[in-house]
Amino acid sequence: MKRRDIIVAGAAAAVTQTVVAASGCKAEGGTTAAAHVGGDDLVTALGVCVEQGEACLTHCLRRLSTGDSSLGECAMQVREMLAICPAVETLALSESSHLRAAAALCVDVCESCRAECAKHEGHHAECRACAEACRAVIAAATPIAAG
Repeated sequence: MKRRDIIVAGAAAAVTQTVVAASGCKAEGGTTAAAHVGGDDLVTALGVCVEQGEACLTHCLRRLSTGDSSLGECAMQVREMLAICPAVETLALSESSHLRAAAALCVDVCESCRAECAKHEGHHAECRACAEACRAVIAAATPIAAG
């Protein structure tokens, strides 16, 4: 999958989230679909994490293109995070039976990304913002992963 495809998929998931939230779409039991599977906090945190991750990855790639390899591992960890977060967002919005397992993987991947970005957050605002966004996803996804 090309990076553009990932961005388009993330944008589509964000639009879906907005439409569901704006329409007050109801699942069984009278709750919104997002609330039914773990709350709006998870879906919101995932969207922010993707947004901050894109900014961080772009920053890393720019630095790498100048010959600065200090952000190479950061770029790799962010890339992995960008693979899982939109998928978990889709599963949450779909009320998928696979959400618990995906949330557990998401916690692990976001923890790796957070740890790597934290190494650079004192020097790079993009890394700091990405690390903070990963912390929010971890906090929102951990209870769902624990089931």
